[in-house]
Amino acid sequence: MKLLERKHMDKKHVHVCTNRYKPIYNKKVNLMLVDYHVHSNISEDGENSMLELVEAAIIRGFSEICITDHYEGDDKSYKFFHHYDAEKYFIDIQKNRQLYGTRIAIKAGIEVGYSPRVTGDKLAKMLELPYDFVIGSVHEHDGIDYHTTDITTFDENEFFGTYYAKIEKMVAEYNFDCVGHFDLLHRYYANFGIKIDKSKYEELAVHALKVIIEAGKGLEINTSGLRQRLGDTMPSLDIMKMYRALGGEIVTIGSDAHYARDVGAGIANAVDVAKAAGFRYLTVVSGRAPSFVRM
Repeated sequence: MKLLERKHMDKKHVHVCTNRYKPIYNKKVNLMLVDYHVHSNISEDGENSMLELVEAAIIRGFSEICITDHYEGDDKSYKFFHHYDAEKYFIDIQKNRQLYGTRIAIKAGIEVGYSPRVTGDKLAKMLELPYDFVIGSVHEHDGIDYHTTDITTFDENEFFGTYYAKIEKMVAEYNFDCVGHFDLLHRYYANFGIKIDKSKYEELAVHALKVIIEAGKGLEINTSGLRQRLGDTMPSLDIMKMYRALGGEIVTIGSDAHYARDVGAGIANAVDVAKAAGFRYLTVVSGRAPSFVRM
């Protein structure tokens, strides 16, 4: 079964072919196109199937896609992301590799949310499965997901202090490869029309970056903020410059797409940010082992 030959494809995927991001890919970026942060409908906030995401990536000329569905611990007391079906995930990975493995490299990934529900031992058990890439992210404050609450009700100084402290704890406790959307809080404040003065929390950010680097972890450049009110990558260029100046080397790029229409969105912008920060290579991963692609 070849790409777009399924009977329902033309009608269902017309938005993929006319996606407003499509023109920038092959014209602006002269490198292997990769997207290392994508969510299928195995994630509770994902809209499209893994097959639809893979086909969107192929249409846009990508050579690698990493499906990184959410794992926040299987606990129904947590109302958001309370279940992760690893068995279905790897069945879907295998099916897509069989169908399109000669067209695109389909990497198995997972985005692990730092949480008391996910102990280091529990995560270690999960990572016995053959993942290629693991993102470590902070998504919640006192058991409340940022996505489901009005973060302006929190004390700003305490909120940022807790966020960066959690990143450092995550580095110490979890086995992962890259920190996801470092500086995520700015996106949520922007959703309420609030721009935070980053200089107020620069010392906290620098300390967290040092911890990440010393542990041999990397940062992703997450482009989802470009599609939202933030209008910027996460982290932004200034943070990426700090990361580079401190000795950071590992950089992945990801759209954080939850819809097929957003697969690969903003990847050219992420490449520009990486270059402007002084990086010459992007990181790709197989079997948790990084390698580097020159930009």
